[in-house]
Parts: sequence; structure tokens; C-alpha cells
Amino acid sequence: MPLSGGVARLDITPVAGLPMAGFPHLNRQLPSAPKDTAGYFGRQGYAEGVHDSLYARVLVLDNGQQKVVLISLDLIVVTQAMTDAIRAAIHEAIGVVPHAILIGATHTHAGPDLFGWDSPIDPSVLTEMNKKIVSAACQADANRRPVRIGWGDGQLDAISINRRDPENGPIDPTVGVMLVAGADDDEEVLAVVVNFGVHPVMLSAVNLLYSGDLPGYAMTAVERIYPNAVSLFMNGASGNINPIAYPWQGEPKQNVIPVFREAWHKGLPHPRTFRNTARLGHILASVVVRTIEQIGKMESTMSLGSAREQTALPLREASELAQCLAFMAMGEEFGQDQIVDGNFMTEVQAIAIGDRLYVGLPGEPFVELGFEIQRRLAPRRAYIIGCANDDPRYILPAEAFADNRYETWGSILASGSGEMLVEAAVKVAQAAQANQTQVNHA
Repeated sequence: MPLSGGVARLDITPVAGLPMAGFPHLNRQLPSAPKDTAGYFGRQGYAEGVHDSLYARVLVLDNGQQKVVLISLDLIVVTQAMTDAIRAAIHEAIGVVPHAILIGATHTHAGPDLFGWDSPIDPSVLTEMNKKIVSAACQADANRRPVRIGWGDGQLDAISINRRDPENGPIDPTVGVMLVAGADDDEEVLAVVVNFGVHPVMLSAVNLLYSGDLPGYAMTAVERIYPNAVSLFMNGASGNINPIAYPWQGEPKQNVIPVFREAWHKGLPHPRTFRNTARLGHILASVVVRTIEQIGKMESTMSLGSAREQTALPLREASELAQCLAFMAMGEEFGQDQIVDGNFMTEVQAIAIGDRLYVGLPGEPFVELGFEIQRRLAPRRAYIIGCANDDPRYILPAEAFADNRYETWGSILASGSGEMLVEAAVKVAQAAQANQTQVNHA
């Protein structure tokens, strides 16, 4: 049978009145607390309404031998428990094996707190959210039709900045685009999968309206240009990557957060507005569209494969871990059901589609870790997806622990965990390649 694909988009915006995720009430009074949080303040109040809707966007691919599912959610993170529940329900409904289902959060900081980090929440909210996501996957599977797939890479260095080292620190300017189009002559655009690394923090703690932030604007713009398409945003290794501030000040670029803090505390106009969020989202969308229109080679037969591996990442020693949890205003129970013998038990995953790899990493890995995985997997093109399937928070390379910075204090994991994650990711990506099956031509 020919390669088939189906897509669906479902509104998952919850009711107003829920706590919102992101911008916790940091305990900045702790001794030696990082100086880069000066001027920070946490969010006050609960969600008051909706600025733009939050979505579950799903792509299902089937080559007659295997199915794979990519899910993009306008949420700050997903946890392992949430991922397990969704995978199990999708497996029961449409028969996709759990290790072939990759769930990525866009990491918007303007969505709901589904996990009770800041305030207790009715567990039925998460249950209902999971049902909607599974429903979207079932719709996508029912919508399958013959497709062709192609890829292209755009370049965009104008909207992101390394927030630890704005002048010399690396960013990943590559905008990875997978195009899924109808197999007939009109080549109707059915799905677009966009991989780009940036923290969606254009909207600040002041905002009390649900929004997809920068990725939401970008994907909505792409969908307006291709009105029958669903555009999935899969965030990259963006643990240390922020948006830049508008209006543009030329070079050097400016990190939007310190610019905002200075302006806010002086009572001046600030850059973290919905309009400026739209600007950056639309710039990203323009690169996506240009890349789509330059994709030449499209294939209608495609091997598919997948693999998942549980990975033990070492926790910080007890006093440092307690300090981290206190600083981040998280209870001692955070992640307790995943802690075994001083390790945080999480997962890495890879989906192989043709000669491309989608590598799902938990939490918020630094960009340097993504680069190292790509280097190790070359010449095969690997797209790094952060905030995938689980949330052990920030994952840093060993050298980053030397700096007394926000992410260092915000990481529950010990030095060396980033390098262990790289090794696990390379191993699971190679397993996904080995598991690839071709279309059955019999």
C-alpha cells in the first residue's frame, strides 16, 4: 500500500480560572541565588480568558507495516504520566505501539498548569485534556490518505538569542520543515512539521490570557496560507535560547526578558506584548513558507521506524536538590514517583521517517546538547525535539554547571546528566533506524 498520512487539529483550551504554567514564584532570597534573576517576579492570579486558542495538532503516518504519530501540544510541558496515559489510549484506539508515539509540548508559558505546581487543580481537567488529545489522534488516523513527503531547512537567526551568553553563545538558526502533501496531482499541503529551538516567553507573567505565544502565532499563520493543512511546532533544544526584544536595536541583539524587566520596573513601554509576539511568530512563519515552496523532491514510499528507551539521569546531591526545589518553589514531592536510587527515570525516543530522524528529548536541553547529538548521528539528518514526553526540567552540559545562573539552580539533575542524555539519544536513534520497515509491495 502507498504511504498514507492523516492530520487533525483540536482545540484544547481549558476553562478560565485555572492556574497558569510558567513564571513560578522563585525564592530569590536564598543565599547565593543567581544574579540573572534580578528584577524577576512570578505570575499573580489565574487565567482570566483566552487571547488565542491552544491546540493539539497530530500527524499519523502509515506505510502498511508501521504507523508513527507526532503530536504537538500548546502546553508548557508534558509529564511521563501524561505521556503514558495518552500512548496507552491511542494504542488501544488505533493500534499504534507506544514507542511510535512522540508527544511534544511547544513550551508556551501562557497555558494552563495541569499538574498543580503552583496551586491545587481538579484532576478532571487533565483527564479531559488527555481525552481530547487522544480524540485528535483518532481523527488524524481516520483522515489518512495517500501522501508524499519532502524536507527542507530554512535559516533564521533574527529572532533568537543565547540567554546565557548573548554576544558569543550559540543558537540553532535552522528551521527544519517536513512537508506532507497529497499524492495526487494538486499536491495539496496537508501537514507541516516545524522544528525550531526557542523559549516561548514573549508573553510575560503579567499576562493572564491563554495563548500559544510565538509558536502559536507562527503555526496559525502557516495554516492560513495553507487552509487545509495542520502545522505542528516541535520545539528544539532551547533550554538556553530566548526570543529577542522588539523594537530592533540593531546589533547586538537583546534578550527580551532583561529588556522587559528594566522597562516594567521603570513604568515604561515593554517588548513583551501580543503584537510583538505576533511579529516574531510571523517572521518564523515566513521562513517556513519559503522553505516549503522550495522543497523539490517528494516521496510516496517511505520506511518508518521507532524506538524508546528508559534512561536514568543522576540527581544532584541531597542538599543541592533541596536548594533547587526551594528556589523553584516546587514541593519536595516533585518527580518522586520517577526517582530510583538517586536517579530520575525518564526516557528518550526516536522516530525514523525515511532518511530523517526525530529525536525526542525530555525537559529543556541546552542547544549544545542538541548539536552534539546531531554531530554524532551525521550524515543522517536529525531533528532534536525538546519538551518531549517528560519533564525533568533543565538539562545542561557539564561546563554550564560552573556558572551560578538561573538554569543551574533550576536543574534537579547532576553535572554529567546532559552527556548521559546524549549517549542515550544516539543509541535510541540508531535503534529506530534498525527498526525501520519499508512499504510492503506484495
